[in-house]
Amino acid sequence: MSPRQRKLVFGGVLPLVSVAVAGGAIVLATLASFGAFPRPAPAEVSENPRPEDLAAALARAGITAESLAAVGASDQAVTRLVGFAESHFDAERFSTMRQADESVREARHTERSLRQTVQSGHGDANEATALRAAEQTRAAEESSRDQLVGLLRTAVGQAFAQDQLATLEQIRANSAWDLPVQYLVVSRTEREWVALRDALANLRISARLGEEPDPECSALVRQCDGDPAVAAARSRLDMRLAQVEAVFAQALGFGG
Repeated sequence: MSPRQRKLVFGGVLPLVSVAVAGGAIVLATLASFGAFPRPAPAEVSENPRPEDLAAALARAGITAESLAAVGASDQAVTRLVGFAESHFDAERFSTMRQADESVREARHTERSLRQTVQSGHGDANEATALRAAEQTRAAEESSRDQLVGLLRTAVGQAFAQDQLATLEQIRANSAWDLPVQYLVVSRTEREWVALRDALANLRISARLGEEPDPECSALVRQCDGDPAVAAARSRLDMRLAQVEAVFAQALGFGG
């Protein structure tokens, strides 16, 4: 690995894995899911979620066009899951989720402010105590929101076979690594995830620079690509992703 590659691999910022969808609408909704739903006005009347709101909620539950294609979801299963999601994620639950988002935002802001004060050395014993309480509050609010997402995940789970559900959960659990979805279908240690992430980055950067990739990185990626579960997921993505994107977008109500 050349010094230039090493600097880029270990010092660069790895790109997010985005979900390509019809018209780009579900991409925006998925990206929105990593933030929060729109903040409700204090006296706002409950409203039904829009297609992008439902797509964002499903993305939080680990349901995206890519994950659906990777597990081999049929067109019928994709349509059914959206129907289950619409039945579950009504105006009341949508409002509850947005309120949960607001509570998490406020709890994180409070914790961050107190932490900065304490770490700066300007805090006293009372603020240190308040920080510990704020950490507990933030964790509780995040747990409450996670439970709401879990209820949605359970509701749409009726659309899948048990092995598909297990793989979807595996993908969701590994999604924080921001790697191509086919690599997320298997479990790895943290050390293995880091090695794979860096190897993929080396191959990508080498291709961009017109250089030969590091042999060890190439070997590791070939080994991971040869895993039967990874290879099967990649094959399904190649064959089904475009169709799943179209069916998913239509079922959600984009472009209708």
